[in-house]
Amino acid sequence: EELLKQLKSKLSSKESEFLIHEQATTAECESLEKKLAAKIRELNEMRERKEIEDMLVVKLQVNTADLHEKETTIEQLQKEKSELIKKVSVIAETVDIKQANEANLQKEVEYFKTKFSELLTAVEEEKKKGSELEKAIGELSREGQSVKGAAREMEARVAESEKREKALAKRVREME
Repeated sequence: EELLKQLKSKLSSKESEFLIHEQATTAECESLEKKLAAKIRELNEMRERKEIEDMLVVKLQVNTADLHEKETTIEQLQKEKSELIKKVSVIAETVDIKQANEANLQKEVEYFKTKFSELLTAVEEEKKKGSELEKAIGELSREGQSVKGAAREMEARVAESEKREKALAKRVREME
């Protein structure tokens, strides 16, 4: 019975540890999912900004063509061309920066996807461990039943032995 109590205590302790670990893993998964969703939203916003910038670049090119047609003097054309080149350069730098940021965000999204996959794998492993623990509980329960059966059998033998001893003592007294 003492062994059975110890086994039950150990089992209860292991079950508690497993539940705590499973809750922590689930919380970490949920946190990573939220971070991933935020990064994806940020990436989508970056893409939308890039599309707007691309549209602005196209409009700038159209305006440049219109200016060339409307301007009559070389001096005016050169000034406007110089200004447009500066603007295009700034936009190109901005686009390059945005593209670099988008690439970095994509890397972070991939990193979070990998981490999320690893956490899912860890959860599956913990579930397998829980299944193994349940099997061990079943085995311990069966062993406990065996021990109880053996104890009852021993008690029956002891009782039978005591009966024989009393009968022998009674015969000895009768013989005396």
